Amino acid sequence: MTTDWWLNPALVLGTVIAVGYGALFHLWQGRSWQDLITSVAAALIGFGLGQLIGTLFNSDWFRIGQVRVIEATIFAVLALLLSRRKPEPAG
Repeated sequence: MTTDWWLNPALVLGTVIAVGYGALFHLWQGRSWQDLITSVAAALIGFGLGQLIGTLFNSDWFRIGQVRVIEATIFAVLALLLSRRKPEPAG
C-alpha cells in the first residue's frame, strides 16, 4: 500500500482552488483573521461536498482531471455565502 495519497494531483488542485475561493471571498467580505480562517474552511468544506455530490451523480459537465469544477464551485460559493450569515438574536 502506498502512502502517497496526499500527493494526489486532484486533491492538490481541489485544495488550491478552494483556498483561492476562500481567500478571494475574504478580500471581498472579510475583516479579520478569523474571517479568513472561516472563509477558507467554508470553501474547503463546500468544495469537497460539491466534489462528492458530482462524483455520486457521475456528473461530467466540466472536469479538470478528477476534479468536478462546476459542482464543487457551486457548493463552495453556497458554503461561503452561508458562512457570512449572522445568527438572529434569540428572543
